[in-house]
Amino acid sequence: MKWKKFLFLMVLLGVTCLIACQQGQRAIVFNRENFTTFSYQQRNYTILNQKVDASELGRLELRFLHLEVIGGDNHHKGTSLSVQNLYRIRDGGLCIGIQDNYYRVKPSDELVASDERWKPAVSGEDGMMIGETFRVNHRDARMIDGGGHHYRVTNTLVSEEELDEFVTVLAEEVLFISDTGQRIPSSRWGAMDWTGQDSKEKRDLWTYGSIYTVKGRSAEEVLAIEVNNEYHLAIRE
Repeated sequence: MKWKKFLFLMVLLGVTCLIACQQGQRAIVFNRENFTTFSYQQRNYTILNQKVDASELGRLELRFLHLEVIGGDNHHKGTSLSVQNLYRIRDGGLCIGIQDNYYRVKPSDELVASDERWKPAVSGEDGMMIGETFRVNHRDARMIDGGGHHYRVTNTLVSEEELDEFVTVLAEEVLFISDTGQRIPSSRWGAMDWTGQDSKEKRDLWTYGSIYTVKGRSAEEVLAIEVNNEYHLAIRE
């Protein structure tokens, strides 16, 4: 009986090693200096600046999640960019998920001169990068500052189909006087007239979220800014 138990353990160990090796071979390893290149199944790939529509996705090739910090420095923590999952495309190629979009990937040894590599930059000639630091204007909470510009949030809504490139996440909640945009410090939120009925001042609470460029529009002129789960057009002043 002992030899049967020993044989069973050896078989189990062999199966475990085989599974581990297979998982190791299927792992994705990003280049530390430039995450737009990676190795997968002993081959190097490059992410191209070529979007793939969600309707073209086939089977899931590899499930993973990689967070890349963009735009950080000694003063700002930067923005986490979500890179996740490899998919097989209907034409047999591969694509990778970056934020809410999918981009084609190609074996690095098959790249040609016309292939444009994906890079974390948005449209516009101002050099605005993904992870660019944006802040709510300290005088008017209805405005945001970033990329050397000031943008005023309007009531015009932007559909998700009009969103183009991801810029950053603002992730800030502000309470302000509606007419002037004057911010009310969070230290006063606990014991105050939130609606403004007592002071006769109307107040608004905005939760800022993601920022995107708008298709067909320059990032120098307009952006789409998420406010209370809706995207609003923000125009540069």
